[in-house]
Amino acid sequence: MSVAEVALRADLREDTPFVATAHPRLSWRVRTETPDWHQSSAELTDGTDTIALEGDASVLVDWPFRPLAPGEEREVRVRVTDAAGTTSPWSVPLPVAAGFLGADEWVAAPVGLADATAEAQPALVRTSFRLERPVRRALLFWTALGAAEPEINGTPVSDDVLSPGWTSYRDRLVHETVDVTTLLA
Repeated sequence: MSVAEVALRADLREDTPFVATAHPRLSWRVRTETPDWHQSSAELTDGTDTIALEGDASVLVDWPFRPLAPGEEREVRVRVTDAAGTTSPWSVPLPVAAGFLGADEWVAAPVGLADATAEAQPALVRTSFRLERPVRRALLFWTALGAAEPEINGTPVSDDVLSPGWTSYRDRLVHETVDVTTLLA
């Protein structure tokens, strides 16, 4: 087998290590020069457990490990075996970070529009705070009923546009998780 690369991702995201669920689905792509190459099995590891999977599934595979706890980080790797029984090297480790809080940790006050009867009003929402000690890591969990462009100290927290994206607002509210450590002063 001539596998040049096995690229792994979690929940279809390649732009962030943060996942919004304790059971992110995993997908991997195999780049090979072997014609008609076919996966017969795969192994996944999170550094603690190694799980063997039979078959050719490689897209949106259910998380086979213990669930991620809020704030937990792990590195996940995959290796694949072809129909001839040749196994690839392990993939580059994929950092996976729980970008969610515990059920009792979600605390926020909804912010309303200045005039709830007027449609399509842009709104500027801001606050000030002081850091009382050095910060090792700071995460911003944010959402909006529509699109928002969060900034800290005048700097956008990400390159995203029209985030957090469309959702069925009556059923759920999508949130974003961004590491903003370097933006704090």
